[in-house]
Amino acid sequence: MPYAIDLFCGAGGCSEGLIQAGFHILFSSDISPMVELTYRNRHEQLGLIQGKNTWFERSDIRDLTGAEILRHIYDEFRARKFVCSGLLFWTLGDSMGIHNWSLIDYDLRRKPAYHAMKRAMADVIPVIRGYEVQSFRGMADYAAHWANSPEPLTLQAVNDTLAPQPIRWRWQILTVDGLLLRTAAGEATLPPNASVPLAPIPLDGLALAPAQTLLHAEITTADGTTADTRYFFAPYAQMLRTHPAPDCEATRTADGLYRLRLHSATFVWQLHISEPDGVFAQDNDFDLLPGVTRDVLVRAPEGWKLQLGENDLLLVEGIHGMN
Repeated sequence: MPYAIDLFCGAGGCSEGLIQAGFHILFSSDISPMVELTYRNRHEQLGLIQGKNTWFERSDIRDLTGAEILRHIYDEFRARKFVCSGLLFWTLGDSMGIHNWSLIDYDLRRKPAYHAMKRAMADVIPVIRGYEVQSFRGMADYAAHWANSPEPLTLQAVNDTLAPQPIRWRWQILTVDGLLLRTAAGEATLPPNASVPLAPIPLDGLALAPAQTLLHAEITTADGTTADTRYFFAPYAQMLRTHPAPDCEATRTADGLYRLRLHSATFVWQLHISEPDGVFAQDNDFDLLPGVTRDVLVRAPEGWKLQLGENDLLLVEGIHGMN
């Protein structure tokens, strides 16, 4: 079954047409509370149950992070290996601002979704399966919805290679300040061309503050390649988005690149390195875990100088003519 999303969905006319054409609506959004009531009521009649097999987010589109939604949909698509027949990505070639689905802008600069999709398309990835808290207004709504049959979280792995893959896996639940609440680790060999569950992620007995807690999971293959993902316990709009500026040490390498060594005592969500004309970062728009050091290589023209911003994101600014 092909999948679709519907932004600025209104009462659901476009969704209705997509459903009649055979699509499954994974996500829809509009800013109007009256639209939400109409849309959800009609689509529940069609078997699309909020928080179970679809979700509607009433929000200003500016509060939705396109890269986040796209990454989540693609993770879900890959985890359902052999169960569905297609996935619809719309406006990937669009050249509007960063909060949409396009991968590059009008000047061919890479946008947040580019980096999210690059990571999501790795040969071996972890996926966190289970209830989707973005469907609710937080954990309290989740608890009320699933009061009689709670759906647990599971760490799953996708191997898209044609060979068995020995891996090490780990998941950890921690606060944005770096306090470790629960963790587990293990080893496994993934069958070729398969999606398999690795371990349950129990939440019983945890007293967590949803907007200040996250679940991080990673998989490391035999050649040392690591892929990771994370899960928030609160809707995106409720997550804490102000962070102290990360520590950064910038050094020049022998081949003329800048090495940025990044470190933060707290969780930084989607750290962004701005790229003026002629500046290219090895990686961009990634999370920085508390207490973890990360190196990123940056190529910049001769005569440019790196400067760090003083807000919650790291900025790399080029100043022509300075040594």
